[in-house]
Amino acid sequence: MKKPKDVKKGRFTLGHEVLNLNLDKTTDAIVFVRGQGQRLTKGKSTLSILTLSLNFPYLMLTIGIVDAHTGDVLVFTTPVAFADATSSDDKPLRKAIEKSLKKLPVAPQ
Repeated sequence: MKKPKDVKKGRFTLGHEVLNLNLDKTTDAIVFVRGQGQRLTKGKSTLSILTLSLNFPYLMLTIGIVDAHTGDVLVFTTPVAFADATSSDDKPLRKAIEKSLKKLPVAPQ
């Protein structure tokens, strides 16, 4: 989390200990997801408008994708969506995730 740009340079790995997880042999990657967010109640929304504070609903994810065979970290990204995560409209979150996963390396054909 301290140096996410070093993932592109291949400096991070979980090592061959990843093989000890007893995954199915057809598994190509392990995905780690961590999330945090905020949803404002009506009272909080009103209070933030009256006090001119910068409270807003958001959802921030941390996504890490690791090669299941070598342990190499393929992608480490933190998409942020400034929207209510509990609403039925998932477009802001979906857009943020798609944009952040464009960094995922493509397997050679």
